[in-house]
Amino acid sequence: MVIVSLFNAIRATRLAYLQRKHPTLRDNDLIPQLTRYCLKEGYMEKTGPTHREPFKKRWFTLCSMNRKLLYSKNPLDATELGAVFIGTESHSYSASESSGRSSRGGRWNCGIMLQTPDRQYVFMCEQHQEQKEWLEAFRKIISQPMTPEDYATKVGKTSLIMSLVSEEFPTVVPYRAEEITIPADVTPERVPTHIVDYSEAEQTDEQLFQEISKANVICIVYSVNNKTSIEKVTSHWLPLINDNTDKDSRVPLILVGNKSDLVEHSSMETILPIMNRHSEIETCVECSAKNLKNISELFYYAQKAVLHPTGPLYCPEKKNMKLLCVKALTRIFKVSDLDNDGILNDNELNFFQRTSFNIPLESQALEDVKNVVRKNLSEGVRDNGLTLKGFLFLHTLFIQRGRHETTWTVLRRFGYDDDLELNQDYLFPPLKLPPDCTTELNHNAYLFLQSVFDKHDKDRDCALSPEEMKDLFDVFPYMPWGPDVHNTVCTNDQAGSPTRDISPSGR
Repeated sequence: MVIVSLFNAIRATRLAYLQRKHPTLRDNDLIPQLTRYCLKEGYMEKTGPTHREPFKKRWFTLCSMNRKLLYSKNPLDATELGAVFIGTESHSYSASESSGRSSRGGRWNCGIMLQTPDRQYVFMCEQHQEQKEWLEAFRKIISQPMTPEDYATKVGKTSLIMSLVSEEFPTVVPYRAEEITIPADVTPERVPTHIVDYSEAEQTDEQLFQEISKANVICIVYSVNNKTSIEKVTSHWLPLINDNTDKDSRVPLILVGNKSDLVEHSSMETILPIMNRHSEIETCVECSAKNLKNISELFYYAQKAVLHPTGPLYCPEKKNMKLLCVKALTRIFKVSDLDNDGILNDNELNFFQRTSFNIPLESQALEDVKNVVRKNLSEGVRDNGLTLKGFLFLHTLFIQRGRHETTWTVLRRFGYDDDLELNQDYLFPPLKLPPDCTTELNHNAYLFLQSVFDKHDKDRDCALSPEEMKDLFDVFPYMPWGPDVHNTVCTNDQAGSPTRDISPSGR
């Protein structure tokens, strides 16, 4: 009687567990799983992903409830060596006979080919009857429609979204989360964020491609405890996204390793080579929807990838800044070099600092910056000032250390847009002029223009030579005057160079 009571208690506990795990299924569908939850068990031989590896004998269990083929060395092993999720035919899953002619080291010749979207699995059975039974079991699973729970047991991307919004791990996970808008006032970057989930159970490939084309950033979620999901990043998702985005304006990507609570190791050793090969990947974040680890950080990095992308600034393959970024920072250096001596002294560094960040640097902070440059670049500091090479090195260091926002703040304060072109509003600020009115320069404008002229009149002859004129307009996107300038402004008698007595009227 005690044994019967214990047995019934176990069955009741398992039924309660199945009811929570599969809330959409009826009890009549769950009861058969209480004592018989595997569709097929037995030994088969298995080879590796290239089909060139030796075959190894493994114990396989095909679970119909979670659609997984588990394998281990022995039937009574506490943990399995791996698992294969089996979807439906509409999701590119199939099972067929396979010849044994390609086997290496295998003793059995009754082959099975299990096709998944990520890989072809080859198994060998000892007898034809075993092969037939396994094929029937596989095809039965493949023919069954997938439930919401089947999708929810994958990498956990929908759980991540729901954990962010509710700040707790969801007990019931839908096919996909509804589109969510996070207001600007609750985000670190002060911008609204729209989060769009995708579910292959509810949406078509065409809908996926449309969402990719509209996205500002894409998060690719994988499970840190599932090698297959990591492999799918490079075998499926990266090619799919690249095929559906413009090569010249790739969308920044964030790799997200979910379920970090299930493992004690990090997946970064596997992920870093992938990041090095694909420059569109901004960063990787390991997190856990279950214990809320790094959930907020994940979406912060996604915002950061949009507002402060690496792509326009830096080439990871060459490990240096891109040409447009160098050109923009060179202009900013020259604008900040108030005495035009090719060095930013402490006063000029503080002018640059106040322009960019609205606060000056303390004397010790200035010295610390120069010491960092001195330590790494011999030509970076001269006469206790920062050279152009030192200025560019400093921003390269910011980018390499993940502080893209520092360089982007500087670029935007000096008028650059996301394509590193000067904004039209910066080049042509709107000037509201009442009807029948004209404009002219005031006293402060005269003084400014005189200081700009004196800055570039290096030989102090009160005239700008062609070289000095070129140096003056080097910070402009183009030369505003043509050869006719010599016929419209005051020039000296010797070389026809414009003098400081240029007519200041601006009508």
